[in-house]
Amino acid sequence: MKNLNEIKASVAIPVYNEQRSLRDFLECLLSQTLKPDEIIFCDGGSSDKTLSILRQYQDNNPTIKIVNRDGVCRGAGRNSAIESSKNDFVALIDVGNLPVNNWLELLVEEIIENSDIEVVYGAVCPQQDNLISKSLSSFILGRRNHNQLLDRSVASMIIKKEAWRKAGKFPQSDDGSYVVEDLRFLEKLEALGLKTTNKQSALTNWGLPESYVEIYKRFFNLNLGSHKNGYSKLLLKGILRNYAICFLMLLASALVNMFFLFLIPIFLFFRVYSYHRFNMWFKESNFYEKSSHLITGIFVFSVIDMASINSFLSARFYQE
Repeated sequence: MKNLNEIKASVAIPVYNEQRSLRDFLECLLSQTLKPDEIIFCDGGSSDKTLSILRQYQDNNPTIKIVNRDGVCRGAGRNSAIESSKNDFVALIDVGNLPVNNWLELLVEEIIENSDIEVVYGAVCPQQDNLISKSLSSFILGRRNHNQLLDRSVASMIIKKEAWRKAGKFPQSDDGSYVVEDLRFLEKLEALGLKTTNKQSALTNWGLPESYVEIYKRFFNLNLGSHKNGYSKLLLKGILRNYAICFLMLLASALVNMFFLFLIPIFLFFRVYSYHRFNMWFKESNFYEKSSHLITGIFVFSVIDMASINSFLSARFYQE
């Protein structure tokens, strides 16, 4: 059996205007219990201090490499970084995700234990620092038993380079827009039937937007790419269904009985509750705290709804 030092692992990271979180990210990577053989950053034309920060760290850490991007989108950044790597195994992560100190070691251990493994999925833990980020994480994790973790993400995984090639690499866009390259790539891997495994303890902590304005901007841009590539029909269908139900209740209150008007907030609370109930922070809350979570959730979900609808309309206008 190989020991940890016999598996050389590269880490590939696309970057674009990451100065706010880049230093913390670099410190986390450089303090890993298993040191990466190389850390490859592929910049997408940052206009802030991203490149200067990378070069400062590069002066004292020769494992850090900066490569040019063959293309303009995030998928192109991932592809160029992986293409530039010299090792058979490449770990993937994003700057907005801070790995635990043994993240890479845990991923590599799975490869050592089974030489047939081609992909090891770690896990992503959306950070839940306040009422807003807790509601946002609840929406992202969805209505399922999730242990408050995303168990398949390109922000926490290691892949054999040959498997990346088999999957046709990450999808790219010509104009730099988001094209759901992460989900599309994961779907390709699943369709290939590769030998994969999960290591949930290989965690990265994902910092979420903490204001309504930031949430709106993030989901508008994400959904713009999703709409263009047909990945948001289910979300949009759910949003339109929910607002259709509210409209019918409003109409019934005007035509039948005012009682139906009171059903609207009940429906909105139940919608948020259907997501929140899977989270430990909600289960362990008292009545007052649960009420605060539900009210905040209504605002957060409404902002996401507005961003999704507006981005859909913008995408339709763009196509026309």
